[in-house]
This record gives sequence, C-alpha cells and structure tokens, in this order.
Amino acid sequence: MTLKLVATFVDHSADTDPAIRWKGRWLEVIDITRPRLEKLAERCEPKYLIMCQAITSDIQTAGGSGVTALREIQMIEKGEKSIIKSEGNAWITCITPTKVWFEGLYEQSGGDALSFAQYKTAVEAYVRFLSNPEGTTIEVAFPDI
Repeated sequence: MTLKLVATFVDHSADTDPAIRWKGRWLEVIDITRPRLEKLAERCEPKYLIMCQAITSDIQTAGGSGVTALREIQMIEKGEKSIIKSEGNAWITCITPTKVWFEGLYEQSGGDALSFAQYKTAVEAYVRFLSNPEGTTIEVAFPDI
C-alpha cells in the first residue's frame, strides 16, 4: 500500500436539491495503487476516516485551532507532556508520543489508533492547506506505520 494524504476543496450538493451547491474542505488518505473512486465518502482508507473527520471538524483555522494543534504536537515531541486530551467541536483527540486515538463527544465511534507520526503529518499538511489563501490542494506522502 502506498498512501497519500490529500487536503483540498470539493464541491458539495444537497441530497434533496442538487441545485444547492457549496465548496467544502476535504481531507483524505488514499492508497495511490488503487483506482480512484468517484464518491468522496468511499475514497478515504477506512482506517484513517475518523482521523480525517476529527481534524476537519476540530481544526477550523490555521491561526487559531491550527496553532493549538501544532503546539500540542510540539509539547509531546519535547516531552513536556506524556498525553494530551484535546477537546474539539466533535472529538477528543488523545495524543501520546507513540499513538493517537479519537473519542467522540457525541457517542460516535473513535476508530483505530494511529501513530503519532501519521497524526503529525496530517495536522501539519491540513494547517498548511488552511493557511494557503488560494486554497491550493496539498498532497503529501502519508506514513504507513
């Protein structure tokens, strides 16, 4: 499996009226060795879907919640904290030096734990995407560890 993380804007439409359209932020981890699926909800590798949902719902801006997420990553890296439980809009992100997992604030399932390196890669790329005024798509290699 060769993984890539993609942060971009996508077009959405209302289920009840396809004429109602808007642009939204999208984060996904895809296996570039597989054919690309058309439906957004099916493109992200299932193991990383919760992470992508948590990041996009809880990191709203590069300067505010983005800076906070990056600061939390640095605190873990420097050994200032051994665990951080960061409460966002919909998720509690539990960060340790080796793994990260998500606990839903509204009874949603938290999914599998992933590595600290994977979470750091995703957050850094997404914050870079949010700080880009042109909204240019960001694509980075995603660690498969």
